Amino acid sequence: MVCDATGAAAVIEFLNGEMIVYKGTDLPIPVLENDSYATSMENYNRQKSCRYTTAAKAFEQLASTPKEDQLEFAFTTLEEVALDASWSIVYDIKNGQIYFNTASNRDISLFNLSTFDFSCATPKLLFDLDKSRSTDISTHFVAFDFSINRSKMNDGIHTNAIRLPKLFIEALEQYPLTCKCED
Repeated sequence: MVCDATGAAAVIEFLNGEMIVYKGTDLPIPVLENDSYATSMENYNRQKSCRYTTAAKAFEQLASTPKEDQLEFAFTTLEEVALDASWSIVYDIKNGQIYFNTASNRDISLFNLSTFDFSCATPKLLFDLDKSRSTDISTHFVAFDFSINRSKMNDGIHTNAIRLPKLFIEALEQYPLTCKCED
């Protein structure tokens, strides 16, 4: 799913070697789960009890939810449909804010995209989710550090008992260093 600052959204799927795009009236409910959009909508239309139907019904209720309660409503919905979430994220596209919490820290934090300089001249940044954090973490990002990234990635692999070939792990570790910025 992609969205823009106006709130317009599109779902782009690749099924059987073909790209399928849902947007405008073809995207009546901008909600996704781990299935094709057509299958999810079919389940919803048949009122099948599933994560998509739960999230879609919540989306329909969002407009009638008082503005001051919408963020809590969104996180409650994510909890209702979560399988085993390490974190939950709510994007406020129009205001450029990203809210999140993690399994180890259920307090909601946010960062505001307008506080970041996305030019190539600025360093890449990271935020360590394990650090204690305030509500607004916009100013708590630090310069990307390869050793922190490697450590966090290896912790995740170990904690989740993921078995990967050493060569593959090394390629994943090196990947951030291969990304190039173009203005």
